[in-house]
Order: sequence, then C-alpha cells, then structure tokens
Amino acid sequence: MLVTKMEAGEVFKRAFWRRPSPEDKILHAERREWTRDQADGVSHWQWFVAVEPGPALKTWLRERNAFSLHPAGIEAMSTVKGTPAWFPHQGLGDYEIHAGGNGGSLVFLYARNGDLLYATGSGTGFTPAVAAPAIPVSTSQSAIQGRLPNTPPPNPSP
Repeated sequence: MLVTKMEAGEVFKRAFWRRPSPEDKILHAERREWTRDQADGVSHWQWFVAVEPGPALKTWLRERNAFSLHPAGIEAMSTVKGTPAWFPHQGLGDYEIHAGGNGGSLVFLYARNGDLLYATGSGTGFTPAVAAPAIPVSTSQSAIQGRLPNTPPPNPSP
C-alpha cells in the first residue's frame, strides 16, 4: 500500500533530520511510504523537497556537508525514479549535482545561483522482526546443581 504525505514541515524534518528555520522557504515537499501490511511497517520510502534554503541550511548542507555528499554528474539522476512534476529531470545544466548515500540514494540539485535546492532520497524500511528461536531447557543433573561439574577433572600425573 502506498501512502503519500505532503505536509511540508514534516517531510523536510524527515528528509534533513532537522526542523526548517524561519529563513527556509519550502516550495514543495512529498514523502511516499510503501507498506506490506500494518504489522510489518514501512518497506520502502522516497521523498522529494524543493526549498529556498536560508543561510544556516546552506552552511549545514554545503560547507559542513552534513550528508557526506560528493559532486556527481548527470548519471546520478539515473537512480532517481518517479519524480513529481515539479522536480527537475531535464535541462540540469543550471544545477550542481551532488550524490551519496547507499547506492546513490541521496541526490541534491543546487541551483548555480545558490537560491534553490531540490533534494531527493530513498531507502528501505526496517526488516521485520523474526521470532527468537526457543532455547531448550536442560533438566540434566548438572544444570540443576549449578555451573560446576559433578566430577573432578582428570588427574594428569602418572
């Protein structure tokens, strides 16, 4: 089942692991979550954000490189699928493309004029829990008496 969330502040927070500051102007935001069923939770997620970043966000993303992204070519966009209509996918010469994450799962498009950032990320949810194997309960005499064996160790002397 697919659930799409469009609440800009919440999508921003889940994407960048921080709340937007008053200087950050979120233009578009979308988060998609696929679930197997309610018990298993999210199996796959994908988000897209378009923001006019404030000074603090620019510094955190560009200079501090919070997500360890590296400059990438246009081929980094080949990992991005299912973009919303507002997300750039052609004519990317006006953007610096940075990518990283596991398998290029993060792609940031920085406008060369510095006033706009498009970002996307995707990944999988947590692996569903597996029941722990049952631990057999021993009823042998040694288990009942404690940790020490019932007999002394062999005597190595002749």
